[in-house]
Amino acid sequence: MKKQTRVTHPKEVKLLDGNDPVVPPVYRTVKFTYSTIAASLTPEAKEHGFDYTRDTNPTTRELELLAAELQDRDDAIATGSGMAAIWLALLGNLEAGDRVVIFVESYRPNRVAVRRFLPKLGLTFTMLSVHDLAGIEETFAQDDTKLVLFEAPTNPMLQVPDLAAITSLAKKHDVVTVLDNTFAGLHNHGRYEIDYFVHSLTKYANAHGDAMGGIVIG
Repeated sequence: MKKQTRVTHPKEVKLLDGNDPVVPPVYRTVKFTYSTIAASLTPEAKEHGFDYTRDTNPTTRELELLAAELQDRDDAIATGSGMAAIWLALLGNLEAGDRVVIFVESYRPNRVAVRRFLPKLGLTFTMLSVHDLAGIEETFAQDDTKLVLFEAPTNPMLQVPDLAAITSLAKKHDVVTVLDNTFAGLHNHGRYEIDYFVHSLTKYANAHGDAMGGIVIG
């Protein structure tokens, strides 16, 4: 291999068995390989292996599993930003003709996503006050209501919804609950029957303002 090529292909340094790093390494590679094509096609490789970092890689997977454990849930999917996580939670659970419930106290970009963009995809919405439990139950009871997006506390006005009441009404009417839990943090609200937690990792989880990310936990 010529030096001009070698400079982008450094020699691999393998650790001896039992000689493990105290801090897990950061995997910056885009692609992962296998020793053979057959090895890449095994059930274990398909379930737990790594192929392309857009899907997942070991560094991202560690973040997902840790966040899920902190939130008292089974698993998670990391995204590039908090709003990407919001969109994943919405589009992964909705189809044309469905109704979304959102609240006037909600984070403005969440309201923009629901009010400005979802109607272009054939979805409708109802916006209420997070404290209007009678209106919430009436809307949840409508056949086309499929999902509620809310926060606890809300950003930035710090309104605190009755989580127990809203989640109970959602379960009663088979409405998917998506809680933007960014302000509360990964260690709060896991005891409630929330279907999906969404976080902007840019804020509480990062704390330094030097990295952006999001996550959906379920």
